[in-house]
Amino acid sequence: MKAKRSKKPDCITARSIELVDVKGKTRIFLDAGDGNGFACICLFGENGRSIQLSCQPGGSMAIAIHDKHSEATFGMSAQGDAGIDIRDRKGFLGTLLGSNNFTPGEHHLSVFQDGQLAWTTRKRKKKRTTEK
Repeated sequence: MKAKRSKKPDCITARSIELVDVKGKTRIFLDAGDGNGFACICLFGENGRSIQLSCQPGGSMAIAIHDKHSEATFGMSAQGDAGIDIRDRKGFLGTLLGSNNFTPGEHHLSVFQDGQLAWTTRKRKKKRTTEK
């Protein structure tokens, strides 16, 4: 005689799901947001490392890789401006590549040292001087 098997659901509906390992540590977190926040999928590794995929209601999207201090983020705005933001072990901005808040729609490469701009392809506006 065959044992009765319960039918598995075709779909699970929830606003968030947390998956934990055998030690009870969160390894995967899925959050659909509350309508005002962003939806995300987070994968947690060891020593404070994580990967996060997120999407904001307005259309912005990002993929971020985090360590305890450093971070690398690839993002795209709702307008289609995309860029990469890399931070060093101290948490300071290290490199910006692509379109960013300085000049949406234009792509640049900027390199920072200790959080201060060291070099950029971005054209700076010249200061106006007045002759006497």
